[in-house]
Amino acid sequence: MGILSNGRPLNWSEIQSVKTIFKNHALNDLILILNKHKKTHNDAFLWSDEIEYSLIRFNHENKRVQLCSKADEILKRFQQLNNDKTISELSQIIFHVEDCNFVIEGIPSKPYHSHPNNYYYVQSNMILSCNEECDCKMIYAITLNAY
Repeated sequence: MGILSNGRPLNWSEIQSVKTIFKNHALNDLILILNKHKKTHNDAFLWSDEIEYSLIRFNHENKRVQLCSKADEILKRFQQLNNDKTISELSQIIFHVEDCNFVIEGIPSKPYHSHPNNYYYVQSNMILSCNEECDCKMIYAITLNAY
């Protein structure tokens, strides 16, 4: 997902008024990519997974759960984990900032190949990334679709 560097996100009615323009633009991009690579043969099939995590903070005293806007601090800790040479290269996860400071994105450090064994890495990466710990107490990364 790209970073919104100019302007503001559109609301639903604004999206509805321009969705045909975006669909046509995406279709034109796809056609350009297909035409650019139509003579390419025997390339490896590479793919990846992407998980977006909402950061939440538990306050057990007040029985509250809130969004935690400390993605920058948490990403510094994850960067240290990414540099850890004891983590298997294939199961290493790289974390990135997303559009807001309470969401981070986790992706594998290298794309997967078409070999069936690579499908198992998706699950192990998801488990590993869900179990990574940060120094922030009571802050968890969750993957709910809505909060």
